Amino acid sequence: METLLMGRRCCYVLCLIFIYYSQQSSCATIEVGGPVGWTNYDTSTNKPPDYATWVSSQSVVVDDILVFKFPPGYHNVYSLPTQAAYTSCDQSKATELNDGKTGSYSWTTTKAGTY
Repeated sequence: METLLMGRRCCYVLCLIFIYYSQQSSCATIEVGGPVGWTNYDTSTNKPPDYATWVSSQSVVVDDILVFKFPPGYHNVYSLPTQAAYTSCDQSKATELNDGKTGSYSWTTTKAGTY
């Protein structure tokens, strides 16, 4: 069942890998995806959200809080151990961070680097 839940959502959740951090601390709270949130469909444009554009406009630093908001029960959040696991969508060693029942997940950035 977990594999089914992780399948398609794996690519969405893991676009977080492309957010870069500086070493400066600002403690901002950033809603991932902006007003659209974390979803498969943007009702304001009648198409999938453009997360690549959203990510390229963000400046995320250590200690910022990323908030993922989504309809309860439609998404979940997993962490993959390596870039190679992400690239191949190898979920065998993934760690579930949130089961999606609450409709949101918050993550505090902890170190500089690429995620």
